[in-house]
Amino acid sequence: MENKENSKTIYLIRHGQSTFNAEYIDENYDPFLFDARLTDIGRDQAKSLRTLINSTLHDVELIVSSPLSRAIDTARIAFAELLDNRKELKIKIIKHHSEYLCDSDDNGRPLSEIRLDFPDCDFEELNEEHWWYIPDHLKSNQQYVINYQEHFRKKRYREPYEDLKQRFKEFKQWLSERTERKIVVVGHSDFYYYLFEEEYEFLNNCQVMQWDMNSNETKLLN
Repeated sequence: MENKENSKTIYLIRHGQSTFNAEYIDENYDPFLFDARLTDIGRDQAKSLRTLINSTLHDVELIVSSPLSRAIDTARIAFAELLDNRKELKIKIIKHHSEYLCDSDDNGRPLSEIRLDFPDCDFEELNEEHWWYIPDHLKSNQQYVINYQEHFRKKRYREPYEDLKQRFKEFKQWLSERTERKIVVVGHSDFYYYLFEEEYEFLNNCQVMQWDMNSNETKLLN
């Protein structure tokens, strides 16, 4: 029998529509929009989550986002009212569930830049200036030795799947060690898709999946 006292419920949310999503749908090629931001549609999608938040997620104990701007902005917009009413809540930024790096928008921005853009978020657990996947030959002492965007345009690369699998372990371990029982995670479709071993369809923009970590059962909430 499941121990309700030890149950941990995670609400996985995909970010709203990004500029990359919009361009890729129309043209079906990488438009080289690094760390793509939300479109107006994406912002409206994030705002539309507030009804679900008021009915189901109003008592969450922790809000987590990847360091990519489209995820952080989705969290800030969707949970704006809750964050305003509950001053103890702050969006925590962790890198474990950042998107599987395949395209330009999956490349992040240096920590010093995103801190300036999102000063209201908690970056305590993100301590690397260049925190996203980069091939070893492009870095020295954790610093880029070349312009990574120009290099990516000329010679694309993909995060090794073994590295992604390691991030799955780190993500689950991080969640399991948290004392909170009801946690929101704002992240990315490919990461979620492979996290569940391709068992489910890709989440749509701002779709929410409820995940019981004890039973591993899931259900869509919108």
